[in-house]
Amino acid sequence: MDYPCCHRQWQHPGHCKFVHGYSRSFTFWFAAEQLDEYGFVVDFSSLRSLEKRLREQFDHTFLINADDPLLSVWRKLHEQHALELRVMKNV
Repeated sequence: MDYPCCHRQWQHPGHCKFVHGYSRSFTFWFAAEQLDEYGFVVDFSSLRSLEKRLREQFDHTFLINADDPLLSVWRKLHEQHALELRVMKNV
């Protein structure tokens, strides 16, 4: 599943300092020495909480570094429901 979101790298000297977006996707690899009682390496129903967490973090969100000098502006826009802010250590 793809998660469309946007971000910026405020320290970048070029275009990456501007808000821009990507769809993010994730690939997980599972391995086991032995299958479970149902013949699975992983029962995908057990991954629902992971999928929910990824959706909440990345689906139609604005990712920003915690040290972004405009963080207070982004927070205000979040409070005004103009964007769905996610502050991260490093986007």
